[in-house]
Amino acid sequence: MPRSLQPMMILLVGPPDQKTTADQTARRVFDIGHVPIDIADLVRALTPNPPAPDVDTTHIKTALPSAADAPATVPPSRVHLAVEVAARLILHCDAVLRTPGASTEAASIIERAQWEGKPVFRHHHDIPTRTRPSPAG
Repeated sequence: MPRSLQPMMILLVGPPDQKTTADQTARRVFDIGHVPIDIADLVRALTPNPPAPDVDTTHIKTALPSAADAPATVPPSRVHLAVEVAARLILHCDAVLRTPGASTEAASIIERAQWEGKPVFRHHHDIPTRTRPSPAG
């Protein structure tokens, strides 16, 4: 396996419903000396969750403006948001790791990464292991 002196920021791209696989992959990437960026985690953080069914939200609903006062724009879907966030991050990441599983948005993100000239890894074993420089002596 090749070695790399500097840690890389590696964008993890795959199906959004594969949380356990992404977490395990992120840990493996971290363990070999790099910084994993999980696109699915970022999208989850950027999209609001609906309130739990047992939470009383009547006081919130009455404080909100009516639907007639609401803006005509619709918030972007998670898929659109994932592609948009990834397009911005690809410019700052050193590489992309495609995690297993079918995903249309992952395919378009990989295509964008290749267009930007970023290395695309298919398995964490393919990523160069980071080596630390030996101490000056």
